[in-house]
Formats: sequence, structure tokens, C-alpha cells
Amino acid sequence: MSIFKPGDIRGVYPKEINEDMAYKIGLYLSKFARGKIVIAGDFRKGTLSLKEYLIRGLANFSDLKIFDLGQTTTPIFYFASRFIKSDWGIMITASHNPPEYNGMKIIKGIFPIESEQLKEIENGVNSLFVKEYSPKFYKPELTNLEGEYFKNLKRKLGNISFNREIIFDIGNGAVGKIIDRVVNEFQLNITCLFKDPNPDFPSRNPNPALKESLIILQDEIKKRKDTIGFAFDGDGDRLAVVDENAQIVQPDIVAAILINALANKNDRIVFDIKSSFLVKKTILKKKGIPIMERSGYPFIKKTFVEKDALLATEISGHYFFREILQDDAVYASLKLLKILDNKSLYLLRNNYKLPHISPDIRIKMDSHKADLILKELRTNLEGIIEIDGVYKEFENGFGLVRKSITEPLLTLRFEGADRDEVYLIIDKFLEKSNTLRKYELIIKQSI
Repeated sequence: MSIFKPGDIRGVYPKEINEDMAYKIGLYLSKFARGKIVIAGDFRKGTLSLKEYLIRGLANFSDLKIFDLGQTTTPIFYFASRFIKSDWGIMITASHNPPEYNGMKIIKGIFPIESEQLKEIENGVNSLFVKEYSPKFYKPELTNLEGEYFKNLKRKLGNISFNREIIFDIGNGAVGKIIDRVVNEFQLNITCLFKDPNPDFPSRNPNPALKESLIILQDEIKKRKDTIGFAFDGDGDRLAVVDENAQIVQPDIVAAILINALANKNDRIVFDIKSSFLVKKTILKKKGIPIMERSGYPFIKKTFVEKDALLATEISGHYFFREILQDDAVYASLKLLKILDNKSLYLLRNNYKLPHISPDIRIKMDSHKADLILKELRTNLEGIIEIDGVYKEFENGFGLVRKSITEPLLTLRFEGADRDEVYLIIDKFLEKSNTLRKYELIIKQSI
């Protein structure tokens, strides 16, 4: 499959993404990109050499002024891009993906470039005759804006009253580079697990949304009293939360806590289509304006900015805040500590009850069959929303059937007040698609 995914570029290094590809991407962009561009990278295998060859390509034709941030977190990259008022930005990272991956996140202004723009870059890169050019060595001066980043954090958050121990599971990711500054700036009692960045990620999977990624953090919390924990992904933009009882606080509940604490009447809040009904209900309870968007960072970020939303949340663990105009796992963790104000996270999270929700049900099938199922549902199911696939809301939940944009499969998700209601909602979908009905056993066994 192509390394050019919807919203970013990623692949196995060096088999799928390598220095030659990085040079070609830089070379193609150099033909039309103008102004200022910020470049940075995380601590994965190949990041430094990919960054070097990307910059060599960028330096060939363009009049771009290149700012190299070195190795840092993706949120600091986003902050620096706004601080410098850059026209373009490229972060070398594979974010939460397994250790063998690397990739690029490309932004134009403050927005991630969208699928169509990435397709244009892919086509342009594939049409290059690179033998006509020789990689020109160019090394821009390093630009360190971490100090400005922390000044901004301090301005936005102020003092944080939280005296209990906090465990930060860095997971050998990029947050390890800045965690000492977090401790010093906010005078918090933070114990770090797997602090040092390591491209092999020997401690756990870089994705904190996986339950197995949180086992060690949960075990450490069990050894202590009155301690909460946060886990970060490889580049510092995804967050997982664990309470004093070593229980995972689901992202939908984290979202509800943030909404309840921060939202006022008429505040707009963006949430992804796979979110629990709890998120929308919490927004409405606060008399806010819920805005549903399709899953995926580029779509959530674009709507979040364009709608001037107070917050945006994704069940993957991304939390966006208007005051910083981006998502940031470190900022989100500190914001939660400020909201808690020494109170119990366990007691607070118990104010929010999740309905019964299925996991993502992933059914492998070819594109033609997936399109046929979606066509049958669109034709026969009334009152649907078509932001991303087919979504239908019910009194206490929803059903969602969508086609994967990265793999040959159909993904389904259902929510209801209890398991029986989930089965009823599934049946309503099965009744409207003869093709989907053939997968009834697979779907119901997943609940």
C-alpha cells in the first residue's frame, strides 16, 4: 500500500519510507512552496537522516526560509509553526505507530494538508526524474523554541494546585525530552516511567490507546496510594489517563470531564463520529453546540479551527483547546490536573457512565462489497448522517458503518443503553442490507 495515507505519510523504515523518498518529497515541494517552513522530528529510527534529506530536497529550487527545530514533540512543532508564522511545516514522525514505522505530518499554515493535497504530492513525487538532480547539502541553523512553548503553557495554565504524586509514562517517546521542564515550571510531584527517548520503544507500544500499553502504568499505581497516571504516545500528541484505582479513564469520559469543567452556553465543541453518545449529551447539558466530524486528525483540526470551537476531542486520545489552537497531550494532562485541584479522579470519573459500546468491528472485504453495503444502507435506512459512511442516532446510542480509508475493510461501531439494546440497533442495520446480513454472526460475536 502507498505510504501516502489520508492526512499524513507513513510506512516501514527504511523499506517503505527512506532517505530517497524524503529527498523526493522535499524536491517536489521546493518547486512551489514559498515563504517560511518549519522542520522537526521525533526520536524514531531514521528521523535525523530523513530530516536531513528532506531539507536537501527543499533547498534545491525554492526560496523557502527553513527553520529546523531539531528533535522535539509534535505539539512543540505546531506551536513553533504558529510562533514563526510559517507558511509550511513538516514533522518527521510516525506518531503512535509501532517502532518500525516513520513518516511525515505536513501542514500548510496551521492546517494539516488534506487527502487530495497528499495525493497531488504523491503523484508529483512519482513523476520526478531524480537523476537529473544531485542532493545539495544544506544545514539550516537550529531554532530552539521550547522556552517560548513553556512560557505560553505557563501563561495559559497559571499555577496548578496538585500535591499528590503523578506518574507520567513517557513510553520512551519524545515527551521525555521536555519532561524535566514540565516538573520545574509547574512544581509538580511527577514520577516518570521510561523517560529517555528510545527509537526501539523497549518499554511498550507507542500507542497509549492500547490496553496492553497501560499495564505497567496500572501496576505502578497499584503499588502506591492516591496516585494518578498519564501515558503519552511516541510524539506527544495522544494521551491516556489512569485513575487512583488503576482503572483506565476512557477518552469519552475524559472528554466529558473537560466539557463539564470548561464549557459554557453556546460554546462550540467538536467530537469525532465514533464518540460515545455521552459526549454529545454532556455538551447539550452545558447548553453548548455539538459539532460532529468524521474521524481523523485533519478533519477534526480543520473544523475545530474554522468553527472557533472551545474544545475538540477524538476517542484516539487527541484533545484540542481553543486557547492554544491545537492538541497537546502534555497540555491536556496539566489541564486535567488543574481541573482536579487535588480532588479524586476516581470519584469524578464515576459521575459519568458510559453506555454499552462495541469495539471497532473490523470486517475484511473488498472495496466493491463495502460500497454495496453502504449503498443498501443509504437507500433503505431513514434519518441517517453521511459525514463518514452511514451513521444513525437512536434515543440512547447509535450505529455506524464506514469504509476504511487505509485498509480493505468495513468498520462498524454500535452503542446502546445496554447489550440488548446494542443487539436491537444491530438488527435495524442488518434488516436494511442483505449483504451486511451475511456477516451477522461476526458482528454479534464482537459485542
